[in-house]
Amino acid sequence: MIVTRLKAQADEVASDINAYADRQVAIADHTDHRATPEQLEDSDIVVITHEAYTRANKTLSGVRAERWKRLTHWRGGKRLLTIVDEALANVVEHSQVKLDDLTFLIGLIPHEVRLAHAAEVEALETLRESMLVHAGLNDGFEVGTSLAWVKGEAPVSADLTALRDAMRQLRYDKQIGRDDDKERHRLALRYDKVLCDAEALLDQYAVMALTGNQHSLNSAALAVPLELPGPVVLDATAGVDLMYQLMEDRADIIPTPRGVRDYSNVTLHVARTASIGKTKMEELAPKRFPQLQTNLAERLSADSKVLFCVHKRVEHLVPAQADLGICEVASAHWGKIDGSNAYKDFDTVVIFGLPFRDRIWGTNVFFAFKGVQDDDWHDNPCWRQHADVRELLQRRHLATSIILPRGEQDGSGASTMMRGLRRARDAGRA
Repeated sequence: MIVTRLKAQADEVASDINAYADRQVAIADHTDHRATPEQLEDSDIVVITHEAYTRANKTLSGVRAERWKRLTHWRGGKRLLTIVDEALANVVEHSQVKLDDLTFLIGLIPHEVRLAHAAEVEALETLRESMLVHAGLNDGFEVGTSLAWVKGEAPVSADLTALRDAMRQLRYDKQIGRDDDKERHRLALRYDKVLCDAEALLDQYAVMALTGNQHSLNSAALAVPLELPGPVVLDATAGVDLMYQLMEDRADIIPTPRGVRDYSNVTLHVARTASIGKTKMEELAPKRFPQLQTNLAERLSADSKVLFCVHKRVEHLVPAQADLGICEVASAHWGKIDGSNAYKDFDTVVIFGLPFRDRIWGTNVFFAFKGVQDDDWHDNPCWRQHADVRELLQRRHLATSIILPRGEQDGSGASTMMRGLRRARDAGRA
């Protein structure tokens, strides 16, 4: 089984393999092109997306378990090799509910929906009351993060499926005085995520966090169980990404072969300043982008091809080809660039702003791999020789993000650091 980031890449990989073999041996399977059970059974190779792979945690014990079995088995038995192109996206599934968002959402629930789903609404109100108590404690002691509860000890449990279905049907656009299906859909997705995360928090552990004046409950879980047969992951940043080290003996990091990544012909220009996260970059964009455009116009030659990697909220401000007087301009934002080879022929990359994570992100990642820690750990987040593993996770994430956005250097469609997660003990090593 081969796992790629994008559906288009899955199609491309399957097509290339079949062309190389000069016969039909590979099939791509994704939402735009579903393979039949017979095709999955007969194909030597099946190509799926990262999203499908990380859904393994939900499918193994659920109603979709049979589908996962069809992907991982064929006419010859179990598929014995899984190759993941690029680091797995979203290997840790994060859940967050902000107190203000939950309060607002509860207020949006219509009377008839409250009557039809009284138990679910009561569970949300109980969750809110619990958050208010923890928020008061955090305010009183100026606590950044603290453990609210461990798995199985939430103040209430609830299945919010039916309530989520009912809420998705509401005309949120009408509530704000608009008649706009696109806006209704956007708001429905936003509020449904709050409900989805609330249900996850009541089923898992929860950490209370105070960021500025925002109180939130947070949790995380591995999207891919470590007990699954281990893949070989083609990730050239594996030596930098601390998450692999958190897997300990479940991961073997193989050094990058000599000469694979050679930056000797790269010239690096660095401008050092503060306020480069997405919120501040959006605020300062009207001032900064004209300055950037002026600077680039002086540096770039007419035959330059430039890729801008920026925050999504400011992508519309990227200078156009005519503004810079160059051959070609393209733009992409953080979260949508990893694994793409669309820009392999561009000779210049402009990274404008950095993808900082919320402070709670490092805590979530550590807990997902190493288990929930007590309150003492929040004051002293050490692990092995690392005095502050939470901060180190944040820094390593930044490093792996800006090592020329992955997948672009050699145009091969795959990075070159191979990482093998150990298979189950009775299956030997990957």
